[in-house]
Amino acid sequence: RYLTQLGACYFKDTSLLAPGTELSRYALWHFGPIAARYTDTKVKIILPSVAYRKTGIAVLRSGNAYAALFALKNGQAGAGGHSHDDKLGVEYSLGKINILVDPGQGVYLSDFKKREFFRSIRNHSVLTVDGRDVNPIYPGYPWYVPDKADAFIEHASPRKGEACGAHYGFRDVCGDVPYRRTIKLQKDGTLSIHDEVPGGGVHLLTWRFVLAPHLQASLKEKESIIIVSQEGNPCVSLRYPCEMNLTVAIHRGFYAPEYGLQIDTRVILLETKTTLPAACDFVFYPLTERTFY
Repeated sequence: RYLTQLGACYFKDTSLLAPGTELSRYALWHFGPIAARYTDTKVKIILPSVAYRKTGIAVLRSGNAYAALFALKNGQAGAGGHSHDDKLGVEYSLGKINILVDPGQGVYLSDFKKREFFRSIRNHSVLTVDGRDVNPIYPGYPWYVPDKADAFIEHASPRKGEACGAHYGFRDVCGDVPYRRTIKLQKDGTLSIHDEVPGGGVHLLTWRFVLAPHLQASLKEKESIIIVSQEGNPCVSLRYPCEMNLTVAIHRGFYAPEYGLQIDTRVILLETKTTLPAACDFVFYPLTERTFY
């Protein structure tokens, strides 16, 4: 959000602000006291849903509910030195409460092992097949990450609150048919995620959902529901398909709002061995009062 404040200050246009933008030190460093005029404390902005096909980002909004699907190409002409294994990753927020987040990058040069973890599938809200990165880092040279996934936004209907992305990162399993992920954001803030995995044979499918810091997750296994809470107050429930015999675990992850700052968070991990092709649905239901909408 703080980046939108820099844009608002530069162009002197409050319509560029994301909802919930607070005064950041970056804006103060660049623009001085005038930056205080460009916050979201008094401005009420209704932003539309939008899909940027060339960039590979689809953003869905309903009231103050927000969801995003990322199908970005690797930068640097495909070399991917700064790219992450976040192909078809998802973000999700209800008002000012972030639910699913992109973990960012907490370290650059001082710890390559941790830097690689931040970039990997293990710390993003994505699907993996047989535990492999879709864009593995080139051995011995962390600045080269060839773009094997070739992700893209296949179709999007912002007015209907729907977007679909695809990538070829599972080509050795799925052949030349891409894996697809479709997200839908309902009027009440409910987020559904539908995955279609082509191919054949038995493979290990692993889904990860990276929670925002300070959120907790508890499992109601008999009901195939995971409750996500903030300070003991339920925010959303995640319903997953019981017929797929998924095992569920809560792992440790890291979230970095900026370099040098790393915060512990939780990653929901759901896993099953199944025969491809396969399809799977996950639904996040808001449990809070409808003051978000």
